[in-house]
Amino acid sequence: ANFPPIPYGLLDHPEDFLVSTRYGNRVAYLLSSQGCPANCGFCSESSFYKRMWSYLPNEAVKAQIEEFKEKYGIDGVFMSDSNFFVSERRTEEFCRMIMQTGVKWGGTGSRPDSLARYSDETWALMKDSGLSGVFIGTESANNDTLKLMNKQCVIEDTVKTLQMGKKYQIRLEVPFIIGIPGSDIEKDFKVDMAFFNEHRADAAQFHMFIYTPYPGTALMPKAIELGYKPPETLEGWFDYGLHAEGKIPWVPRKWAPITDQLSVYFQFFTENPEKVIRTIVPKPLQWLALLAARILVKLSNFRVRHLFFRFAIEYKIIKLIIKYRDTLFKHSKIIY
Repeated sequence: ANFPPIPYGLLDHPEDFLVSTRYGNRVAYLLSSQGCPANCGFCSESSFYKRMWSYLPNEAVKAQIEEFKEKYGIDGVFMSDSNFFVSERRTEEFCRMIMQTGVKWGGTGSRPDSLARYSDETWALMKDSGLSGVFIGTESANNDTLKLMNKQCVIEDTVKTLQMGKKYQIRLEVPFIIGIPGSDIEKDFKVDMAFFNEHRADAAQFHMFIYTPYPGTALMPKAIELGYKPPETLEGWFDYGLHAEGKIPWVPRKWAPITDQLSVYFQFFTENPEKVIRTIVPKPLQWLALLAARILVKLSNFRVRHLFFRFAIEYKIIKLIIKYRDTLFKHSKIIY
Protein backbone atom coordinates (compact mmCIF):
# COMPACT_ATOMS: atom_id res chain seq x y z
CA ALA A 1 0.00 0.00 0.00
CA ASN A 2 2.96 2.34 0.59
CA PHE A 3 4.65 1.58 -2.73
CA PRO A 4 5.73 4.95 -4.19
CA PRO A 5 4.57 6.10 -7.65
CA ILE A 6 6.84 5.25 -10.56
CA PRO A 7 8.96 8.36 -11.35
CA TYR A 8 8.34 8.60 -15.08
CA GLY A 9 9.54 12.19 -14.91
CA LEU A 10 13.10 10.91 -14.66
CA LEU A 11 12.90 9.75 -18.27
CA ASP A 12 14.32 12.14 -20.86
CA HIS A 13 11.26 11.80 -23.09
CA PRO A 14 8.33 10.17 -21.23
CA GLU A 15 6.06 10.70 -24.25
CA ASP A 16 8.14 8.15 -26.16
CA PHE A 17 6.72 5.45 -23.90
CA LEU A 18 3.10 6.22 -24.80
CA VAL A 19 1.40 3.89 -27.29
CA SER A 20 -1.72 3.89 -29.47
CA THR A 21 -4.43 1.27 -28.90
CA ARG A 22 -8.02 0.70 -29.96
CA TYR A 23 -9.18 2.62 -26.88
CA GLY A 24 -6.76 5.55 -26.91
CA ASN A 25 -4.16 7.41 -28.93
CA ARG A 26 -1.93 8.34 -25.98
CA VAL A 27 -1.92 5.34 -23.68
CA ALA A 28 0.45 4.92 -20.72
CA TYR A 29 1.53 1.66 -19.12
CA LEU A 30 0.50 1.33 -15.48
CA LEU A 31 0.77 -1.38 -12.82
CA SER A 32 -1.73 -1.48 -9.95
CA SER A 33 -1.18 -4.95 -8.49
CA GLN A 34 1.38 -7.75 -8.36
CA GLY A 35 1.40 -11.47 -7.74
CA CYS A 36 -1.24 -14.17 -7.98
CA PRO A 37 -2.79 -16.50 -5.35
CA ALA A 38 -2.81 -19.45 -7.78
CA ASN A 39 0.00 -21.98 -8.23
CA CYS A 40 0.00 -22.88 -11.93
CA GLY A 41 2.87 -25.24 -12.70
CA PHE A 42 4.16 -23.35 -15.75
CA CYS A 43 4.01 -19.83 -14.28
CA SER A 44 6.75 -17.99 -12.39
CA GLU A 45 4.36 -15.66 -10.52
CA SER A 46 3.99 -18.09 -7.61
CA SER A 47 7.77 -18.41 -7.14
CA PHE A 48 8.30 -14.65 -7.33
CA TYR A 49 5.47 -13.59 -5.04
CA LYS A 50 4.90 -16.77 -2.97
CA ARG A 51 1.25 -16.94 -4.06
CA MET A 52 0.61 -13.52 -2.56
CA TRP A 53 -1.45 -10.86 -4.32
CA SER A 54 -1.24 -7.22 -3.34
CA TYR A 55 -2.52 -4.04 -4.89
CA LEU A 56 -2.22 -0.28 -4.64
CA PRO A 57 -5.07 1.74 -3.13
CA ASN A 58 -7.35 3.00 -5.86
CA GLU A 59 -6.75 6.58 -4.76
CA ALA A 60 -3.02 6.14 -5.41
CA VAL A 61 -3.73 4.77 -8.89
CA LYS A 62 -6.16 7.61 -9.54
CA ALA A 63 -3.54 10.18 -8.53
CA GLN A 64 -1.02 8.69 -10.98
CA ILE A 65 -3.56 8.58 -13.82
CA GLU A 66 -4.51 12.21 -13.22
CA GLU A 67 -0.82 13.19 -13.13
CA PHE A 68 -0.22 11.45 -16.47
CA LYS A 69 -3.31 13.08 -17.92
CA GLU A 70 -2.16 16.54 -16.86
CA LYS A 71 1.51 16.16 -17.85
CA TYR A 72 1.31 13.98 -20.95
CA GLY A 73 -2.29 14.27 -22.13
CA ILE A 74 -3.04 10.54 -21.87
CA ASP A 75 -6.48 9.24 -22.82
CA GLY A 76 -5.95 5.62 -21.79
CA VAL A 77 -3.98 3.30 -19.52
CA PHE A 78 -2.64 -0.15 -20.36
CA MET A 79 -2.93 -2.02 -17.06
CA SER A 80 0.01 -4.43 -17.02
CA ASP A 81 -1.24 -6.43 -14.01
CA SER A 82 -0.83 -10.19 -14.44
CA ASN A 83 -4.02 -10.98 -12.54
CA PHE A 84 -6.07 -7.83 -12.06
CA PHE A 85 -9.46 -9.39 -11.27
CA VAL A 86 -8.73 -11.43 -8.12
CA SER A 87 -11.15 -9.37 -6.00
CA GLU A 88 -14.56 -8.47 -7.43
CA ARG A 89 -15.05 -5.78 -4.80
CA ARG A 90 -11.74 -4.15 -5.66
CA THR A 91 -12.65 -4.28 -9.36
CA GLU A 92 -15.95 -2.51 -8.68
CA GLU A 93 -14.18 0.22 -6.72
CA PHE A 94 -11.52 0.58 -9.42
CA CYS A 95 -14.17 0.95 -12.14
CA ARG A 96 -15.94 3.71 -10.24
CA MET A 97 -12.61 5.43 -9.64
CA ILE A 98 -11.40 5.36 -13.24
CA MET A 99 -14.74 6.66 -14.50
CA GLN A 100 -13.98 9.85 -12.59
CA THR A 101 -10.77 10.36 -14.58
CA GLY A 102 -12.36 10.10 -18.03
CA VAL A 103 -9.61 7.70 -19.11
CA LYS A 104 -10.23 4.35 -20.85
CA TRP A 105 -8.37 1.19 -19.86
CA GLY A 106 -7.45 -2.30 -21.03
CA GLY A 107 -4.59 -4.71 -21.62
CA THR A 108 -4.81 -6.42 -18.26
CA GLY A 109 -4.87 -10.13 -17.36
CA SER A 110 -7.19 -12.48 -15.48
CA ARG A 111 -7.86 -16.11 -14.70
CA PRO A 112 -11.00 -17.34 -16.49
CA ASP A 113 -12.57 -18.69 -13.29
CA SER A 114 -12.28 -15.29 -11.60
CA LEU A 115 -14.30 -13.52 -14.27
CA ALA A 116 -16.70 -16.46 -14.56
CA ARG A 117 -17.77 -15.76 -10.96
CA TYR A 118 -18.41 -12.07 -11.52
CA SER A 119 -22.01 -10.84 -11.42
CA ASP A 120 -23.81 -9.22 -14.32
CA GLU A 121 -23.77 -5.97 -12.39
CA THR A 122 -19.97 -6.01 -12.19
CA TRP A 123 -19.61 -6.85 -15.88
CA ALA A 124 -21.91 -3.94 -16.73
CA LEU A 125 -19.84 -1.65 -14.50
CA MET A 126 -16.62 -2.81 -16.20
CA LYS A 127 -18.13 -1.95 -19.58
CA ASP A 128 -19.36 1.45 -18.38
CA SER A 129 -15.92 2.24 -16.93
CA GLY A 130 -14.32 2.07 -20.38
CA LEU A 131 -12.68 -1.36 -20.09
CA SER A 132 -11.62 -2.35 -23.59
CA GLY A 133 -10.12 -5.80 -23.20
CA VAL A 134 -8.79 -8.57 -20.98
CA PHE A 135 -6.21 -11.31 -21.58
CA ILE A 136 -7.73 -14.41 -19.95
CA GLY A 137 -5.40 -17.27 -19.03
CA THR A 138 -7.21 -20.19 -20.64
CA GLU A 139 -3.98 -22.10 -21.51
CA SER A 140 -5.73 -25.26 -22.78
CA ALA A 141 -9.15 -26.46 -23.91
CA ASN A 142 -8.28 -29.94 -22.58
CA ASN A 143 -9.27 -30.35 -18.92
CA ASP A 144 -6.74 -33.19 -18.48
CA THR A 145 -3.93 -30.84 -19.51
CA LEU A 146 -5.29 -28.13 -17.21
CA LYS A 147 -4.89 -30.64 -14.36
CA LEU A 148 -1.28 -31.29 -15.39
CA MET A 149 -0.72 -27.53 -15.17
CA ASN A 150 -2.41 -27.36 -11.76
CA LYS A 151 -4.53 -24.62 -13.29
CA GLN A 152 -7.37 -25.25 -10.81
CA CYS A 153 -10.04 -24.28 -13.29
CA VAL A 154 -11.79 -25.94 -16.22
CA ILE A 155 -12.48 -24.98 -19.82
CA GLU A 156 -16.11 -24.37 -18.91
CA ASP A 157 -14.91 -21.32 -16.95
CA THR A 158 -13.52 -19.86 -20.17
CA VAL A 159 -16.76 -20.60 -22.02
CA LYS A 160 -18.79 -18.72 -19.41
CA THR A 161 -16.33 -15.81 -19.38
CA LEU A 162 -16.48 -15.58 -23.18
CA GLN A 163 -20.27 -15.51 -23.04
CA MET A 164 -20.20 -12.65 -20.54
CA GLY A 165 -17.57 -10.76 -22.51
CA LYS A 166 -19.67 -11.03 -25.66
CA LYS A 167 -22.80 -9.97 -23.79
CA TYR A 168 -21.15 -6.82 -22.47
CA GLN A 169 -18.96 -6.21 -25.54
CA ILE A 170 -15.67 -6.46 -23.67
CA ARG A 171 -12.83 -7.69 -25.85
CA LEU A 172 -11.29 -10.96 -24.59
CA GLU A 173 -8.05 -12.62 -25.71
CA VAL A 174 -7.54 -16.38 -25.27
CA PRO A 175 -4.05 -17.94 -25.09
CA PHE A 176 -3.26 -21.64 -25.51
CA ILE A 177 -0.06 -23.44 -24.48
CA ILE A 178 1.01 -26.73 -26.05
CA GLY A 179 3.89 -28.95 -24.97
CA ILE A 180 3.20 -29.15 -21.23
CA PRO A 181 5.36 -32.01 -19.80
CA GLY A 182 3.34 -35.23 -19.78
CA SER A 183 0.66 -33.94 -22.14
CA ASP A 184 -0.37 -35.30 -25.54
CA ILE A 185 0.66 -32.47 -27.88
CA GLU A 186 -1.24 -33.73 -30.93
CA LYS A 187 -4.43 -34.18 -28.92
CA ASP A 188 -4.08 -30.81 -27.19
CA PHE A 189 -3.58 -29.06 -30.51
CA LYS A 190 -6.69 -30.64 -32.04
CA VAL A 191 -8.80 -29.90 -28.94
CA ASP A 192 -7.56 -26.30 -28.81
CA MET A 193 -8.25 -25.74 -32.50
CA ALA A 194 -11.71 -27.30 -32.20
CA PHE A 195 -12.41 -24.89 -29.35
CA PHE A 196 -11.18 -22.01 -31.47
CA ASN A 197 -13.38 -22.93 -34.42
CA GLU A 198 -16.39 -23.27 -32.12
CA HIS A 199 -15.83 -20.04 -30.17
CA ARG A 200 -14.00 -17.81 -32.63
CA ALA A 201 -16.96 -15.41 -32.73
CA ASP A 202 -16.95 -15.08 -28.94
CA ALA A 203 -13.37 -13.81 -28.47
CA ALA A 204 -11.50 -10.92 -30.04
CA GLN A 205 -8.19 -12.74 -30.37
CA PHE A 206 -6.58 -16.14 -29.86
CA HIS A 207 -2.92 -17.00 -29.33
CA MET A 208 -0.91 -20.22 -29.22
CA PHE A 209 2.46 -20.68 -27.54
CA ILE A 210 4.89 -23.52 -26.95
CA TYR A 211 5.54 -24.25 -23.28
CA THR A 212 8.66 -22.57 -21.93
CA PRO A 213 10.20 -23.96 -18.69
CA TYR A 214 11.01 -21.30 -16.10
CA PRO A 215 13.20 -21.71 -13.02
CA GLY A 216 11.36 -22.05 -9.74
CA THR A 217 8.16 -23.31 -11.35
CA ALA A 218 6.52 -26.58 -10.35
CA LEU A 219 6.90 -28.09 -13.83
CA MET A 220 10.62 -27.35 -14.18
CA PRO A 221 11.78 -30.60 -12.43
CA LYS A 222 9.53 -32.62 -14.76
CA ALA A 223 10.95 -30.76 -17.76
CA ILE A 224 14.51 -31.56 -16.67
CA GLU A 225 13.53 -35.19 -16.11
CA LEU A 226 12.31 -35.31 -19.73
CA GLY A 227 15.66 -34.05 -20.99
CA TYR A 228 15.39 -30.27 -20.89
CA LYS A 229 18.69 -28.52 -20.18
CA PRO A 230 18.27 -25.00 -18.75
CA PRO A 231 20.93 -22.35 -19.43
CA GLU A 232 23.92 -22.61 -17.11
CA THR A 233 25.12 -19.01 -17.35
CA LEU A 234 23.61 -15.57 -16.89
CA GLU A 235 24.33 -14.87 -20.55
CA GLY A 236 22.35 -17.98 -21.46
CA TRP A 237 19.27 -16.68 -19.67
CA PHE A 238 19.62 -13.22 -21.22
CA ASP A 239 18.21 -14.33 -24.55
CA TYR A 240 15.74 -16.87 -23.17
CA GLY A 241 12.54 -14.92 -23.79
CA LEU A 242 9.01 -16.25 -23.94
CA HIS A 243 9.76 -18.91 -26.52
CA ALA A 244 12.21 -21.77 -26.27
CA GLU A 245 11.36 -23.37 -29.62
CA GLY A 246 13.70 -26.14 -30.62
CA LYS A 247 15.04 -26.48 -27.09
CA ILE A 248 12.23 -28.59 -25.62
CA PRO A 249 13.19 -32.25 -26.25
CA TRP A 250 9.66 -33.67 -26.18
CA VAL A 251 8.20 -31.02 -28.52
CA PRO A 252 8.84 -31.89 -32.19
CA ARG A 253 10.37 -29.04 -34.17
CA LYS A 254 7.37 -28.82 -36.50
CA TRP A 255 5.36 -27.06 -33.79
CA ALA A 256 7.47 -23.88 -33.74
CA PRO A 257 6.55 -22.77 -37.29
CA ILE A 258 2.95 -23.94 -36.86
CA THR A 259 2.37 -21.86 -33.72
CA ASP A 260 4.09 -18.89 -35.34
CA GLN A 261 1.87 -19.21 -38.41
CA LEU A 262 -1.19 -19.31 -36.18
CA SER A 263 -0.10 -16.13 -34.44
CA VAL A 264 -0.42 -14.47 -37.86
CA TYR A 265 -3.55 -16.24 -39.10
CA PHE A 266 -5.54 -15.66 -35.91
CA GLN A 267 -5.26 -11.91 -36.42
CA PHE A 268 -6.97 -11.95 -39.80
CA PHE A 269 -10.31 -13.28 -38.67
CA THR A 270 -10.54 -12.37 -35.00
CA GLU A 271 -9.33 -8.79 -35.40
CA ASN A 272 -10.57 -6.06 -37.72
CA PRO A 273 -7.78 -5.83 -40.32
CA GLU A 274 -9.51 -2.98 -42.14
CA LYS A 275 -9.34 -0.77 -39.04
CA VAL A 276 -5.66 -1.57 -38.51
CA ILE A 277 -4.82 -0.93 -42.17
CA ARG A 278 -6.59 2.44 -42.23
CA THR A 279 -4.66 3.39 -39.10
CA ILE A 280 -1.10 2.47 -40.06
CA VAL A 281 -0.87 2.08 -43.85
CA PRO A 282 -0.21 5.21 -45.97
CA LYS A 283 -3.33 6.23 -47.93
CA PRO A 284 -1.91 5.55 -51.42
CA LEU A 285 -1.29 1.91 -50.43
CA GLN A 286 -4.48 1.27 -48.47
CA TRP A 287 -6.46 -0.12 -51.43
CA LEU A 288 -3.75 -2.71 -52.06
CA ALA A 289 -3.46 -3.59 -48.37
CA LEU A 290 -7.25 -3.98 -48.06
CA LEU A 291 -7.36 -6.28 -51.10
CA ALA A 292 -4.50 -8.35 -49.67
CA ALA A 293 -6.25 -8.53 -46.29
CA ARG A 294 -9.45 -9.91 -47.85
CA ILE A 295 -7.45 -12.62 -49.59
CA LEU A 296 -5.55 -13.40 -46.39
CA VAL A 297 -8.79 -13.73 -44.42
CA LYS A 298 -9.95 -16.46 -46.81
CA LEU A 299 -6.56 -18.20 -46.77
CA SER A 300 -6.37 -18.02 -42.98
CA ASN A 301 -9.84 -19.50 -42.65
CA PHE A 302 -8.94 -22.38 -44.95
CA ARG A 303 -5.66 -23.18 -43.18
CA VAL A 304 -7.09 -23.09 -39.68
CA ARG A 305 -10.23 -25.09 -40.47
CA HIS A 306 -8.28 -27.78 -42.33
CA LEU A 307 -5.10 -27.55 -40.20
CA PHE A 308 -3.09 -27.19 -43.40
CA PHE A 309 0.13 -25.22 -42.85
CA ARG A 310 2.34 -26.25 -45.80
CA PHE A 311 3.39 -24.01 -48.72
CA ALA A 312 2.64 -20.91 -46.65
CA ILE A 313 4.01 -18.26 -49.01
CA GLU A 314 1.60 -15.62 -47.71
CA TYR A 315 2.86 -16.20 -44.16
CA LYS A 316 6.45 -15.54 -45.22
CA ILE A 317 5.41 -12.31 -46.94
CA ILE A 318 3.56 -11.14 -43.82
CA LYS A 319 6.56 -11.92 -41.63
CA LEU A 320 8.73 -9.86 -43.97
CA ILE A 321 6.30 -6.94 -43.73
CA ILE A 322 6.26 -7.22 -39.93
CA LYS A 323 10.05 -7.20 -39.87
CA TYR A 324 10.18 -3.90 -41.75
CA ARG A 325 6.92 -2.35 -40.52
CA ASP A 326 8.67 0.52 -38.71
CA THR A 327 10.11 1.62 -42.05
CA LEU A 328 6.99 0.96 -44.11
CA PHE A 329 4.25 2.28 -41.86
CA LYS A 330 3.48 5.11 -39.49
CA HIS A 331 2.49 4.62 -35.85
CA SER A 332 4.97 1.80 -35.24
CA LYS A 333 4.09 1.93 -31.53
CA ILE A 334 0.49 0.98 -32.15
CA ILE A 335 -0.82 -1.93 -30.08
CA TYR A 336 -3.93 -3.75 -31.25
